[in-house]
Amino acid sequence: MGLDLGRHSALLCGLARAADANPTADKLILCRPRGVGRELLHALARAGCGWLGFRAQTPRDLAKELAAEAMGSSGLTPMDGFDELALLDEAIDAVLATPAGAPLRPLGESAGFRDVLAGSLRELRLAGLEASAVARCRLEERDKRDALAAIQAYYERALGERSLADLAGLLRLAVESLDPPSNQLPADHVYIVPGSPARGLVGALLEKLLTLGAEVLPQDPVRGLEPPASTLYAGDDEDPTTNLAYLFAADKLPEPGAPKDLFSKSLEEIKIDLFAAASPVDELREALRRIVSAGIPWDDVEIVATDRVVYGTVLDSIAPRLTGGSSGGSRVTHAAGLPLARTRIGRAITQFLRWIQEDFPDDIMRTLLQSDLLRAEYNGHRVGAARAARLLRDLRIGWSRTRYRRQLAWALESLQSTEARHDTRVVSEEDLAARKERRRLDLTALDRTLGAILDAIPPTPDRLGVESEPVSPASVATAIEAFLRFVPTQPEPDIEAEAKRRILDVLHRTKATLRRKTGFRAAVATLERFIDLRVPSPSTHGRVPWSSAAGYLHFSDLDHGGLSGRPHTFVVGLDAGRFPGFGRQHALLLDHDRGRLSAQLPISADVLDENRYALAALLARLRGTVTLSYSAWDASQGRKLSPSPLLLQAFRLRQRDPRANYKQLEEQTHPLAGPVPSSTGVIDANDLWLEALDQDGVLRRGTEVVRGAFPNLDAGLLGREIAQTGVLSAFHGAVSPRPDLLDPRRVPETRLSASRLETLARCPRRYFFSYVLGIREPDDLSFEADQWLDARQRGSMFHHVYESTLKQAAAQGIDVNDDAFVGLAEEVLTVEIDRAARQVPIPSRAVQEREVTGLRHDLDVFIAMLRADQPRWIDAEWEFGFDDEVRGAARLELPSGEVFLRGAVDRVDELEDNKLRIVDYKTGGTYDYRDGTGTYDGGRRLQHALYTAAIEQHLQRRVEVAEYHCPTVKGEGSRFDYARERLSRWPEILENLFDLIGDGLFLAPPDKEAPCKFCDYRAICRVSERFGKLISPPVEWARNNAHLLEQFEPLLRVRRIDE
Repeated sequence: MGLDLGRHSALLCGLARAADANPTADKLILCRPRGVGRELLHALARAGCGWLGFRAQTPRDLAKELAAEAMGSSGLTPMDGFDELALLDEAIDAVLATPAGAPLRPLGESAGFRDVLAGSLRELRLAGLEASAVARCRLEERDKRDALAAIQAYYERALGERSLADLAGLLRLAVESLDPPSNQLPADHVYIVPGSPARGLVGALLEKLLTLGAEVLPQDPVRGLEPPASTLYAGDDEDPTTNLAYLFAADKLPEPGAPKDLFSKSLEEIKIDLFAAASPVDELREALRRIVSAGIPWDDVEIVATDRVVYGTVLDSIAPRLTGGSSGGSRVTHAAGLPLARTRIGRAITQFLRWIQEDFPDDIMRTLLQSDLLRAEYNGHRVGAARAARLLRDLRIGWSRTRYRRQLAWALESLQSTEARHDTRVVSEEDLAARKERRRLDLTALDRTLGAILDAIPPTPDRLGVESEPVSPASVATAIEAFLRFVPTQPEPDIEAEAKRRILDVLHRTKATLRRKTGFRAAVATLERFIDLRVPSPSTHGRVPWSSAAGYLHFSDLDHGGLSGRPHTFVVGLDAGRFPGFGRQHALLLDHDRGRLSAQLPISADVLDENRYALAALLARLRGTVTLSYSAWDASQGRKLSPSPLLLQAFRLRQRDPRANYKQLEEQTHPLAGPVPSSTGVIDANDLWLEALDQDGVLRRGTEVVRGAFPNLDAGLLGREIAQTGVLSAFHGAVSPRPDLLDPRRVPETRLSASRLETLARCPRRYFFSYVLGIREPDDLSFEADQWLDARQRGSMFHHVYESTLKQAAAQGIDVNDDAFVGLAEEVLTVEIDRAARQVPIPSRAVQEREVTGLRHDLDVFIAMLRADQPRWIDAEWEFGFDDEVRGAARLELPSGEVFLRGAVDRVDELEDNKLRIVDYKTGGTYDYRDGTGTYDGGRRLQHALYTAAIEQHLQRRVEVAEYHCPTVKGEGSRFDYARERLSRWPEILENLFDLIGDGLFLAPPDKEAPCKFCDYRAICRVSERFGKLISPPVEWARNNAHLLEQFEPLLRVRRIDE
């Protein structure tokens, strides 16, 4: 049964004629890739033609079949793509370790470079070039030539020694098998798909088949372009059937409806639509909107992309949200599949490889746990995703594989401790026991899960620059396999199970074959190329087929496109950069290299010509309507993109004006399609919302609708509006008074600290967040390439050094002037440095050495200050008011009541006449103690006065002076002393501050400089920095309104305390 050329392509009609002429014969379709043949047979069946006897093969499949007898007699084993790549990687690693491979060695661990190098070697082999021919070639870069020849020689030698046949070997044997006495086709009829390669060993096989009677299937004529000599096309003597055949010959397009003669049909007019979009996302969304607006069924549409990676990924992200028919949504088939990374299993593997390559940062592992890509489970006890991530965060691992086991062991050991304090008024003993048991089970599950994974991971380089011992891709595959045991596979869609099956197959083959040891990163790069798989598109409707199918929108690329026979085709990605491209040369084999090596190697201009003609042929075989589009803006580079010259040709064809120019094309394709739908087609909730907001091209605010739909958002916006007024409200910190709950004068069990009170004086708003609401910033370790310990960690370390040194010196009777004191101090510092190294991962040896040197210089300042002062200390780190201390809290008497203070005095010295001096160490700078800050710095400095009162109360001895010492290089060994008579106004300060709490006034301070530099709550207050100055909206509001509101008066009185 013949097909109508007006409705079907010449290619499909040719197949139909073959089916009619030889209904039961063995008919072989040769195509590359295999999906092309499968799609053609599907289209043939949908057209109502029989396809009995047809089978599709690639040149590799056919070569393997034809060479079977020769391989059997020669004892050769055929290789597949996996085996070839494995042997190529072995050859690359072997040669890179020799002097011949030195020029390429610096790039040897890059996956991209190895891809290019392996591809180049394959290309040389398929062009029929042996290693000896490459070695003799006079390339400009002799080092590169020698390296390539050495790798290829190793590869060819291994093929011979192991009796293996790669694709090049199979093709040679296949051609020889067709020589006399065989001299016959491998099937009754052999049909070659147009566009197949005519160069190299593949071309030699196809040419041999043609001499034996094979046929190149017909294609629709392309006027204005000559078929490239490097590809096989049948003669196009037939008259064109559609106007798209004249894409590159618009000046020769016949008038519509005018037949050439009495025996020919008039030209079929294909409707051509054009548009431009703001991005690939907008481009695909606009295409889908047009489909919905026209009421076209999904399975009448094919989308062809010039860039299947970008557009395929975008379409896959849009497809699940599409509105559709009664089935509840659209479905998409991908002719070339989707990258494995689009599946959950693929995302998990990608994150895992990042984790082991970046020295095991815990934020990556938390992400895996939080998203349930990894499941912590042991002995039937499963830890929830969010809880597992929180547990890992609490461990403060940071990075480094050794810290996972160490921190988990420490956490489990700490559960056995009976010294942990808890309030039995809040948590009963029974509840506490149940919580500890659950935490033990959770930590055990996390420990066993991560332990099993870590045990399987081979040695890896760390962030300190220490390289690991050589490892093999097989050992990395073993690690991934161990990891995948804890990656849950969702039952729906079933493609997840299929993806896991495929990846496990690759891992098993890798473990069995890729055992050669190399550098860690090279091993990972090798394995990444093997697991770069493509899988069918995930769908809620079950497994999606690779070829087009009923009920599914079909997505294809230039290799697979235009074969489905669907009446509506969209070709996307027609910007000049994507098509035909800029003719960039190959990264390793440049055009001048190729010209000297072999005429069978294409140069960049050849590739452009082949791509241009292939797309012209694709368009010529389309029927129905065709829509061409491009993305006019590159957001990553912030630049405008030009349309492809092919788009201009299509515009000229549509307008029947061969002189139409780019300016006219731009006028026709603008305005750009963007996020707001311009047609009646609505594809998802985003479109529905933006369409509702659109009013004659202007987006309405839509605020009231949103606020009505989201009450919590409405409350937040209302709060922001109120906060911008001059009326004091809860949004400024004026909350309902709760003195019985919050005022320390009314809650005697409250134990205050000097730092807590200084926080209240510095910023009541910060006090509210920290001590009333109990908000805590996540205490995560962050990697800083040039910093090991932050200011807080350094300060904590030095306080331990000061305390331990002074106490041990007193116990051992060592005088500060003795050399033994210096030795003791250095020994204590070394212990603290070792402890810090266990607690905080080190970014690099250089950074650690620099900081340790700085710490030792700071220690020298501390010792110099002690020797200058010659103090007689009676205690260091003198604590009071803690639950396990024999000294109770200090009672501070105020006019309106009493409060209780706890704390730790860094050093208490004995002076003449039984008097005392208290010293507090500050390891930062001296800015807060500069001239002009007075005794109390507007209430922000209270520790010296409060500790004076506490010491005098407990020891019943007078404190003569309170001092702040800065025993660091940064502090320049400075001392700031405050005589006893200046330290008596703290009750007045506390009264005013507690009045603020009692009245529920947690206001931002009206200070000239915002006190936000080291605040954990900057994000809450929307603090920003401009030209080095902190901008805090709450502080600015307070500054503008404090003089108008009496509620600020207590805080203002505190600020004036030093006047």
